[in-house]
Amino acid sequence: MDFRQYSENKKNEKTKNTGNDRRFGEEEVRRTYDDTVKRMRGKSQKELMDEIMKEADKARREGRLDGERLKNFYDTVAPMLDKNQLKKLKEIISVIDVGE
Repeated sequence: MDFRQYSENKKNEKTKNTGNDRRFGEEEVRRTYDDTVKRMRGKSQKELMDEIMKEADKARREGRLDGERLKNFYDTVAPMLDKNQLKKLKEIISVIDVGE
């Protein structure tokens, strides 16, 4: 997942005052998630973790990643994952969260 796109979507979601704000944000996250999955397909686990950590570090430096955004990301993406993917996501988030 591209944290920059995710955090910008959340920022845009908060500034709109329509009844569909939350739904729009979730749809955008799903599209970003799907695009990211396609881009990462075929990479090794080490390559994936390196890419995730690189993006997380960059987002943290730019002020786009914090505990609240990480939790929102998890809450949005988790329903789209199977049991094994959810376990891996929890591991990844715990590694990213330690770096905060």
